[in-house]
Order: sequence, then C-alpha cells, then structure tokens
Amino acid sequence: MNKTFPLNPTAFRKKWLPLTLLMMTPSFLVDGVLFYRLFQFLPAQLARGETIPQILWEFLMLLFTNALLLKSVPLIIYFLLRHLRRLSHVQIKQKEVIYYKRLLVYYDEDFGYTFFHEYHIRRPGQLVRQADGAIRVEGEFEVACYHRDGTPVGDFCSDQMSVCSKQRKQCTIPGYFDGMEDIYRKLELLLTRQGQKST
Repeated sequence: MNKTFPLNPTAFRKKWLPLTLLMMTPSFLVDGVLFYRLFQFLPAQLARGETIPQILWEFLMLLFTNALLLKSVPLIIYFLLRHLRRLSHVQIKQKEVIYYKRLLVYYDEDFGYTFFHEYHIRRPGQLVRQADGAIRVEGEFEVACYHRDGTPVGDFCSDQMSVCSKQRKQCTIPGYFDGMEDIYRKLELLLTRQGQKST
C-alpha cells in the first residue's frame, strides 16, 4: 500500500521560525538603537527647530530601511524554503521509500533545468536519526530528475533519449514531513531486508 506524506507546517515552523528570528536579531538591535536615539535626542532636535512630523518621518524612514536591508533577507529565505518543501513529499511503497524534493531553480524559463529530484531508496546501508528529526540515509540509490511539469529530464550527456538519473550515496529527509515515524520504520525494514540478503 502506497502512502504519501506532505510537509507538516507546524513542524516546519517549529524548526525554521526560531532560526529566522535569530537571523533577524541584528535588525532588532538596530531598532532598539533607533528608538533610543529618538527619545534621547528628541529635546535637542526640537530645540534646533525641527518639527515633530519631520522627526517622526526621519525615524520611520530609518526603521523602513533597516527592515528592508536586515529583516527581509531572513524572511525571504524562510518563505522560499517553505514553498519548496510544500512542493516536496515522501512516499512509502512496498519495496522503496521515495523522497520527492523540489529544487531551487534560478532560471525558470530554461527547459533544461531540473526542478525535482526523486530519490529512490531501496537498499539503505545505514540510517542516522538526527537531533532535529531528520533522517540521513547512506547507501546506493538512484535519483531521477524531472522538469516542473513532471516530465523526465533527458540525459543530454548521452543520446538525449534516456531519462537523466544520478547515483547518490547519501540522502537527508528533513524532519518536518508528516509520518516521520512511519518513514523511519519503513527504512529500518528495508535495511533489515538488505542485511538478510547480504547474509
């Protein structure tokens, strides 16, 4: 029986939101300095003849510039990664686990670019459960390449007719998909079967 496990938004936020806020810490510190500067030097600015609207406009522009330069990059990374993982999923089949991973592609109009990697994990050699819940799989497995519309990427290194596939020795399944325990148990079962075949 096939089972498909999409992204778990709660688990994703739990991992990436604190990291995103941590990356925004310098911007929060700059905000604090700007607020301190506003209240500390407000009397002096008023004494020089500046009006409240002028002072507030300058303050708001500094806050906006800070947000644009220091807060926007971590937020863009967070939402971009969330979008890519929403397009990814893990599938359990009878004889394999498939990790369907959406890649970051800079040139969307280039038909030759790979948009998805499909990791076919049939013979895992070693499993490592990481502290953040991710599963690192080591072994020999095939990775198929697909375009955005799901059509296979042609192997342009050979006859352009065969499906492009790569051999990989490691794959990490992030720990923020639904059914991580089911995925790990299935990988353990495949690992056990592989060990029995080798003996």
